Amino acid sequence: MVARYESGMHTPTVNSLVHLAIFFGVTLDSLLGRDVRDPRLVRCLLKIQSMDEGSRVMVVDAIEAIVHAYAMLFERDAAGDSR
Repeated sequence: MVARYESGMHTPTVNSLVHLAIFFGVTLDSLLGRDVRDPRLVRCLLKIQSMDEGSRVMVVDAIEAIVHAYAMLFERDAAGDSR
């Protein structure tokens, strides 16, 4: 069955994915190749997760603003490159 998953012939159900993640002792994100690999980022995320709710909301809002600003700059630079 795993060979069928790997070859794309068959798609596992969510329930199967959960069982596989438990069996291998990994998260679903990790199983799907979407895990965070940067140790500094993981440490920061763990610290943010342990904050009180108000602080966590402020930090996440700030991160979202930074990511949004970066995306806007990147889009502007990409548009300038195509001219």
